[in-house]
Amino acid sequence: MTNKVEYPLPTATLRLSGDHLDPEGITNAISVEPSRCYRMGETLRVASGKERRAKSGAWILFADDFDRRHGIEESVANIIGKINYQNALTQICGVEAGYVALALRIGEHPDVGILSPGLVTRIAQLGLGLSFEIYAD
Repeated sequence: MTNKVEYPLPTATLRLSGDHLDPEGITNAISVEPSRCYRMGETLRVASGKERRAKSGAWILFADDFDRRHGIEESVANIIGKINYQNALTQICGVEAGYVALALRIGEHPDVGILSPGLVTRIAQLGLGLSFEIYAD
């Protein structure tokens, strides 16, 4: 028996982190509710059911349901389009790092991983990096 987790791929997630991160402050600053958030030191329950202490604070936003016909662009635009903030997100509420994680599966159609120049520019304006998580079947 395996405990393999099935991820709906491709998808995108916005992740902000920092030791002094203030989740409520971020939510108020950008006018978006996170999918998940926690402060450094909070007790978290992991997939195995065990508990652990958060080594850093985090504010996470998952893309809404993704339509595979439109590629990862739609998933990223879904997240970035919700953010009502014009400056770098790394300048607010204890955020030390931020990135958009793109989760892709090996063998997906090549167009699934294309991001438009306008969307990449907006990601950069928000001070966010891009992370690529590549999964095999």
